[in-house]
Amino acid sequence: MRKLFAQIRTLLSWKRGILSFLLCAALSLAMLRSAPPARARAIQLLFSTALYPAQMIVHYVRWRSNVEEENRRLLVENVRLAYEVSMLQQAKIENERLRETLNFSQRQGLDFVMGSVVARNPSNMNLTLVIDVGEEDGVERQMPVMTSLGVVGRVSNVTAGHSHVQLLQDPASRLSVLENRTRTMGILETIDSYHLYALFPAFSGTRVGDTLVTSGFGGIFPKGIPVGVIENFEESDVPVLERAAVRLFQNPAYLEELFVLKRRPSWTLEERR
Repeated sequence: MRKLFAQIRTLLSWKRGILSFLLCAALSLAMLRSAPPARARAIQLLFSTALYPAQMIVHYVRWRSNVEEENRRLLVENVRLAYEVSMLQQAKIENERLRETLNFSQRQGLDFVMGSVVARNPSNMNLTLVIDVGEEDGVERQMPVMTSLGVVGRVSNVTAGHSHVQLLQDPASRLSVLENRTRTMGILETIDSYHLYALFPAFSGTRVGDTLVTSGFGGIFPKGIPVGVIENFEESDVPVLERAAVRLFQNPAYLEELFVLKRRPSWTLEERR
């Protein structure tokens, strides 16, 4: 049976060869007898039919290459547009913040100079920072530094174009404060640069939620600048004092533009002429 099937396949293959030969011969005779225009059209049809698969492959490769190139271009354009949108959002936020700080300066009627934060203490960001105004802008040591929300610190060192600001979170810093409701005076300080406390006389009547402002004592900060709010009370090491944890109105982590109040300390002695 297998031998029979093999003979049949051989016969069919032989017949296909003969049929192909006869078909080619017939086409050749027909093309020889046909007019030149018809012959040209037949040749063109024959070649286009035979080359169609190859043409389709070339077309697909070109299409795929164009699609990938367009995808890369669109991805780059998408990143560029996303970056531009982010920059516009930041510009909008900065414009709103600068408008608020400008309004603050105008409302106070005081002589302020505005500077931007350009550096922070790398070892402890809660101790000092640097702003881009200095002696050339009229800034001097010990001048108060604040934002529209409240006190930030004071100028500790000045160069021609920059100033170092000692923040309230510096353990070496002390600030005399006044509790608004009871008018009780206290001292704002910190031990670890993160948690600030106000020490008041015991039984002063201060409560959680009371607000603190500068008292005007010490000669550097004028009276009445917002400082913070009392969050809770903790046990004091000194029986005659009560210790209140304070949250500053101005979060030191979000400092970008600062105001330096061009006000010399009241205890500075000037040479009389």
